[in-house]
Amino acid sequence: MGSDNYSGGAGKLLAPQQMWSAQHVDPVRDRIRAVGLTHAAPASLALVLVSLAATAAVRLPNPLQHATSALFVYHGRDLHTVTAPYRLPLSALLAQSWPQWFWTAFVAVVLFAPLESRVGPARLLGVVFAGQVLSTAVADVQAAHAGHIAQLRAADFGTSCLVVSAAAGYAWLTRSRLLAAVLGIGLGVDAILSAPLTVTEHWIAAVTGALVVSLRAPVARASAGPTTALVRVFVTRANESMADVFVATRTAWDVSHLQRIHCEVR
Repeated sequence: MGSDNYSGGAGKLLAPQQMWSAQHVDPVRDRIRAVGLTHAAPASLALVLVSLAATAAVRLPNPLQHATSALFVYHGRDLHTVTAPYRLPLSALLAQSWPQWFWTAFVAVVLFAPLESRVGPARLLGVVFAGQVLSTAVADVQAAHAGHIAQLRAADFGTSCLVVSAAAGYAWLTRSRLLAAVLGIGLGVDAILSAPLTVTEHWIAAVTGALVVSLRAPVARASAGPTTALVRVFVTRANESMADVFVATRTAWDVSHLQRIHCEVR
C-alpha cells in the first residue's frame, strides 16, 4: 500500500516534466532523427560546442588560455573600447564553472532547441545575445554612474543571461504558465542571493528575450475540438442548403416570370 502511494506521488511530481517533454522536447527529438542534429538545431548545437571549447580553453595552462581570455573575458571597463563588440556577446558563452556549463547544455536541450525549431536559428541567436548585450551594457553604465570602479575592473562572463533570455522568450512564445512560474521563482531567489547589478542583468535579459520573441511571434491559434468541428460542419452545411434554396427559388421565379411574359405576348 505504501509503495503504491509512493508511486502515485512520484507520478504526480513527474507529470509536469513528462508533459513538457511530450509537448516541446519530443518533436525536436523526432526532427533530429529525421534530418540529423546539425540540420534540426544548428544554432543550439553551435552555442553548446563553442561554450564547451571556450570553457575548457581558459582552464588550460598554455598560450591558448591567454588567446581565449582575450576573446571571451569581458570587463565593464571594456564597454567604451574597441574590444566591446566581440567580448561583450562572446562572454555569454564562457561558463563560470563546469556545473554551469552542464546546466547550460541541459537548457540547450529543453529550451534552446525547441525555441529554435519554432523561430529559426537566426531568431534564437537574436534572443539570447540581445538579452546578454543589453543587460550587461545597462548594468555597466549603472555601475559607472554609481562609481563602482571595482566592479568595472572585475571579469564579467557567464551563461546565465543566455538561459534567462531563452526561458523568457520561450515562455512568451508558448504562453507556458509552468515555464513562466519556474522563471519567476528563479528570478525571485536570484534577487535574494545575488548582487544587485547581477539581479538587474537577469531581469533585463528576461524582458529583452520576451520582447525580441514578441516582435514577430506567430499568433497562437487554439486547436479546434470536436464541438468546434461539429459547429463548423453544421454551419457549412447550412450555408450550402441556404444557397441551394436561394438558387431553386430564383430559378422558379425566373420560370414563372418568363411564362407570364409569354402569356402577355400571346
